Amino acid sequence: MAAADRYLAPLNVWEQKGITIGMGLDEAGINEDRDMLQELKLALRVHRTPGMEEADVPTAPQIVRMATEGGAMTTAFGAEIGRLDAGRLFDAALIDWTKATYPYQDADIPMLDALVQRAKAQHVDAV
Repeated sequence: MAAADRYLAPLNVWEQKGITIGMGLDEAGINEDRDMLQELKLALRVHRTPGMEEADVPTAPQIVRMATEGGAMTTAFGAEIGRLDAGRLFDAALIDWTKATYPYQDADIPMLDALVQRAKAQHVDAV
């Protein structure tokens, strides 16, 4: 067993077993700045350690789902929030793409991957 396997939650293994993984901010977050975008980036990067198999590494869409749908499922409102579906309530965050990806963003990188890797609270224009 690699050292990383002993210290990281096996998110993909849990998902394959049908376990809901919820992510959110408890009080102030890792840096006491209430920056959920930074928390997403941290969760994505901490699970990308050398030696891990690709199947064991969560993707940016998985991390976003953990923070939205998975986070919602940890509340009593899980069936009413967390996804952009007809009949559900939602909050929207408008992120300035140009600011978040300045000075250069490769067009081959999926938009969600770029946002998770690069966007910060200062790039949010409105909620």
